[in-house]
Amino acid sequence: LISMDSSIIIEMNRLLQQCHVDRIRMTPFMWCVNINNPVEVNLKLLKVMVSRWVGNDNSFRVSQKLVPFRVVDVLMSLGLEIGGLEIPFDEVVGGLVGEMFK
Repeated sequence: LISMDSSIIIEMNRLLQQCHVDRIRMTPFMWCVNINNPVEVNLKLLKVMVSRWVGNDNSFRVSQKLVPFRVVDVLMSLGLEIGGLEIPFDEVVGGLVGEMFK
């Protein structure tokens, strides 16, 4: 895993007042207010995912199937809140899905 340079977002979040946070939460950038630590990325997994992306279907090709990919999937993978619920990030890709990407 590598850390992305999210220091500017982290620093800005420290400066926000609650009224700013409330307003940002009404925009497509609402996930930014939840970033308090550097964002980590698994480059090997990212490379595999990009190579399997099917843009016109907004899906990934896994074996012989297309798996749809939505904004909520990104939120869950980053451990960001979804509708007020915190989703823990699991660094280990295992089980059936993990095997399909090998």
